[in-house]
Amino acid sequence: MTSSEELAVDAHVLEASNLRVTSRGYNALKRLLSTGNLLSKSLGEDYGIFVDFTKVLDYLPLEYQFVPFGLELKEHAKIHYLQNMMNSKIREVKQSYNYKPQQLGKEERPEASGWTRTREKDV
Repeated sequence: MTSSEELAVDAHVLEASNLRVTSRGYNALKRLLSTGNLLSKSLGEDYGIFVDFTKVLDYLPLEYQFVPFGLELKEHAKIHYLQNMMNSKIREVKQSYNYKPQQLGKEERPEASGWTRTREKDV
C-alpha cells in the first residue's frame, strides 16, 4: 500500500466516523490510524469511553484486536478497508415483491355476505 493510498484511507475513515473534529474520540482515531495502536488510558480514566470507541470501530468496519491495556489495528486492516469499503460499488436494491400500500380504515363489505346474509334470512 502506497503512502498516498494510506492517507486516502485515513481521511475516508475519519470522515466516515461522523465524529466531531474537536472530540476526544476523533483525536484517538487519528492517533490509532497513524501509529497502529492505542492505549485505553489515552481516552481517559473512564473505561466506558474506551468501550464506546470500540463501537465506533465496529461501525466503520476496521479490523482491530485487543492487547493488554489497549487495542491495535490488525496488520492488513487498512488494505481490507480499502478493498471492501472504498472500492466497492453501490448496488441497487431491487424489490422482490409488489409493493401495495395498505388501506386505512374499514373496507367496504359486499352486500349480503357472510353472517349478515344468514342473520337476515332468520328474521
